[in-house]
Amino acid sequence: MSDFFKMSGSDTDIVISTRVRLARNLAGIPFGNRLASEDAERLIAEASRPIVENPVFSERFTLKKYGKEPSGELRGLVEKHLVSKEFAASGLTRAALISEDGGISVMINEEDHIRLQAIGSGLCIEECLEAATSLDRVIEQGIGKELGGYAFDSRLGYLTCCPTNIGTGMRVSVMLHLPALAASGSDRLLSRIASRFGLAVRGFYGEGTAATGDIFQISNRVTLGYDESELAQRLKEAVNSLIREERARRKEEYEASPLAFEDRVHRSAAVLSSARLISTDEAMQLLSDYRTGVASGILKGDMDRINALLWAIQPASLGGNSAASRDANRAELLRREINYE
Repeated sequence: MSDFFKMSGSDTDIVISTRVRLARNLAGIPFGNRLASEDAERLIAEASRPIVENPVFSERFTLKKYGKEPSGELRGLVEKHLVSKEFAASGLTRAALISEDGGISVMINEEDHIRLQAIGSGLCIEECLEAATSLDRVIEQGIGKELGGYAFDSRLGYLTCCPTNIGTGMRVSVMLHLPALAASGSDRLLSRIASRFGLAVRGFYGEGTAATGDIFQISNRVTLGYDESELAQRLKEAVNSLIREERARRKEEYEASPLAFEDRVHRSAAVLSSARLISTDEAMQLLSDYRTGVASGILKGDMDRINALLWAIQPASLGGNSAASRDANRAELLRREINYE
């Protein structure tokens, strides 16, 4: 399996990934529901040109255009968090620029004209922010002056379709694996910490979803009144609090009953490496146990490969014409990837 992430950071026993997303609109083109189809086509040409015509980036990005018809490819990109559900469901002509390693994607004609995001493995907020803002400058400087540049107000900051994005237009999201907190019912602690720092808590599949596989996403709620570095620092402080708490709870759980802890992770690894049919939900929970075992040093395994499996086992990524065939394909993939002896 190829490396899914471009940037990498620390605390990979707890932190699966970091994502920084920037929302931008052009001043010279209507945005929101006032965007006409001819404007959508013009936006694709203008927003992609600074990348596809730049020799530094052109060979590293692929540009794909999408129409109104449903697309299995788009569903797979949603599962990998490379495009949003709103982008996939849009009735407008739209396009996505995706880097060869999946570390950066640029959605054109999502809710805003441009949604740019950088994704990395582990805790790497500063690295993702630098990657996102660097490419953002390339796009801004390459867009024709007749379009007025980015829509920006000296008092409010970047103007966006949704008022909650006005200001920096930035969302920083960190995906955390918190099995000990979830098992003890202490995931409520996550909500308290998030509330204290002004953050949102979501499940693996994003807004409106519950945690699956003991995986949670936290992100900044506020984008107005702070600069990008301040928002990033607030989120990092909250993440570090959760990392410390999760590690402490795992240690307590193991010390209370080492055999029960080891039995759970070994059983999960055994099923993953031998099952012939396995559903998404069961696989996610078993991978949670397996990941915990590897992070604790009880099992052998590569964390990057385990993280990549979280996306590879999702339905659209597997293909197949029925749930049963996908369950079989998922089991085959897991048998091939899980090295359990």
